[in-house]
Amino acid sequence: MNLLRMYDRAFSGITIDEIRRRIAIFEEHSASWETDETLAFILDLAMGQSGYARTPRIPISRRSYPRNTNFIRVRNLKDEPTEKELFIGDMWEAPAKHVKPGRLNVTGEQFLYTTEGQTKAPKLEVGIEEGDPYLLIFYKSIDDIELIDVGWQDETIPEYFGAHAEKAREILDFINTSFRKDDIYIISNIIAKEIHLGGFDGWCYPSVKLDGAINACFNLQAKGKLDFSGAFVARDLGGQQQVITVCVDGNAGLALFSDWTDENSLAKKFYDEIWADYMQTGNLADLKENNKSTDPELLYILKLDI
Repeated sequence: MNLLRMYDRAFSGITIDEIRRRIAIFEEHSASWETDETLAFILDLAMGQSGYARTPRIPISRRSYPRNTNFIRVRNLKDEPTEKELFIGDMWEAPAKHVKPGRLNVTGEQFLYTTEGQTKAPKLEVGIEEGDPYLLIFYKSIDDIELIDVGWQDETIPEYFGAHAEKAREILDFINTSFRKDDIYIISNIIAKEIHLGGFDGWCYPSVKLDGAINACFNLQAKGKLDFSGAFVARDLGGQQQVITVCVDGNAGLALFSDWTDENSLAKKFYDEIWADYMQTGNLADLKENNKSTDPELLYILKLDI
């Protein structure tokens, strides 16, 4: 189907004034709505009918990351036993029974939350404070990764929206603003899973804790595209990182080293190797626009049962 014609159908019967009126209603009343009401409102605003399918009234874009991209995760250990035994499973997603609601998940729903390319933002995301012990976990992509973009400010409206560009902009600004400021995660869950559908390795979205940082949330089936590079048990004191233990994947499971004073310290050896591996790629945040696409084949998404 011709894209211009498709969007003519998707925006049929809805004016810019009607869009603004609906958004005003949402902003005034949604705090008292049930989840089903919020879901119905967002889908009715963001999806239009085009033939037998519902079509997003906003651009759906993706971000592609090549092999050898760094992704970082932090786990706060302040509420865990001081002599906790660590296993290789601790380096990945939390068990379902420990999963609380998050930006993209409901209670018990497992995803792997990371930050692309840098170590500061993931500490802020989980509330690390001075003196808190934490796990700083390094992953490296071993295959190309495709993530759905969600929550970006000032996103470009592609030309193929034609005469409906202003309406798409109004809806997109509402969607992205709602995603970023959603503290109870109901809205962000709806936006990510009902409008930005699956079929990719996960989602990426801007950090609300550090400007310019990019968070990446992986579906569990995409874990096979990541390699565990190593981890540090550390704490920050006086603005400096103090590494206590270095963790690497050994032949018989997770191997931990803290022999810092030994002449042939394995902790120092693996510490240096993990950082050397990390520095081969570094921070990719400045490649945002280069990694992004709005390929038309992503725009027409068949979802009949809404």
